[in-house]
Amino acid sequence: MGYSISTRCSKKLIVFFAIIFLLLPAASFAEDEKEEKPQIRTVHTPTAIRDYSFRASADLLLPYIDYNPADGFITGLYLYGSDYLGSHQVEAIGGYGFNSGRTHLQAGYTYMRFWPAFGINLFERYTYIENSDSKTDEDEEWFRERGGNFLVSFPVSKNLRVDAVYTLKEVFEEFREYPGAPYKRYQQAAIGASIVWDNVVYQEIGPISGIQFNIHGDFGEKNLGSDFYYRNYEGEIRGYANYNFNQHWKYGKRLVAATRLMAGYKENDVLVFPLGGQDSLRGYDYHEFHGTRILLGNLELRYPLFEINYVVLPMDLFLAKRLDFAVFGDAGHVWNDSKNAKFEDTEASIGAALRFLMFIYGKIPLYHNIEFAQSITDAKRDAALYFSFGTMF
Repeated sequence: MGYSISTRCSKKLIVFFAIIFLLLPAASFAEDEKEEKPQIRTVHTPTAIRDYSFRASADLLLPYIDYNPADGFITGLYLYGSDYLGSHQVEAIGGYGFNSGRTHLQAGYTYMRFWPAFGINLFERYTYIENSDSKTDEDEEWFRERGGNFLVSFPVSKNLRVDAVYTLKEVFEEFREYPGAPYKRYQQAAIGASIVWDNVVYQEIGPISGIQFNIHGDFGEKNLGSDFYYRNYEGEIRGYANYNFNQHWKYGKRLVAATRLMAGYKENDVLVFPLGGQDSLRGYDYHEFHGTRILLGNLELRYPLFEINYVVLPMDLFLAKRLDFAVFGDAGHVWNDSKNAKFEDTEASIGAALRFLMFIYGKIPLYHNIEFAQSITDAKRDAALYFSFGTMF
């Protein structure tokens, strides 16, 4: 048995398969052309190119704590923030004194993109001055300042700058001559200038070498918005030197000698210079003395006793770092005119301190101080014990 295919049929099959083979590649090629065909898109040329995208952050947001005998413990918050390039800086401090019931507020903004830098600062602060003649309550011994200032800072060199400032503030004198008398109120406005030099080198224990000095003057006039004419001149110099005993024995540490000299003169100013307590003359009551002229000198020798390096809480929230020891000497005098300026009236004291150094988040140093001081010019005075935060200078 065999099979036979007619010539006519075979011709039809040949033609059919030829058409199939011809159409399939053509269809595939058309499909490829359709998929690979480039897309035409409109590109818009930007009319402006930005230097950077603005980003800001709160670099520091920390609990704030301080102490003085008049306010007691002052607790609050400290904020420091800046943008990505550091052209804009914001700083704010807010605290509440538990003994005094008074709120201390300060907020400032500085524009630093170009030199000179410009800044504005707003504040409400209180100053306590001991009044031995007061026969009423403690409210009479406080001065409140509320206002602000505008600052322009000119850098002359790496370490030297010149500042110009305009200040406008209200001063409320809360001392009353008799119970129920109204508080006295003054408006003060002044232009000021400062010359600042600073080449101090810092380590974790604070300044260890270099010199800082600041000479400042305020000139208040009615034409500037002040109620009266007044002058205020202040000058301060701080010096730091160190010697590393590790060069001679294995467990030696770095001894730091710190000094401060301050002088001031006021004419017709409402606020006078206070003196006394842990912020100026230790061994005496807080702001016990006051006057329109002041001379003050401080000397401290600071030495680390031993390292601790213990994390108090997880994530280095509080890192106990070291226990330090210090001995110091203070001397100062305030008076109201040149006739009262006598060397024998200078008050002086000596003392010692233990300072516990901690770091918040492992970076921000915080000193806890326990200081013991004894007057060497007034034998009748008892020794004084102070608790404070940070160092005086």
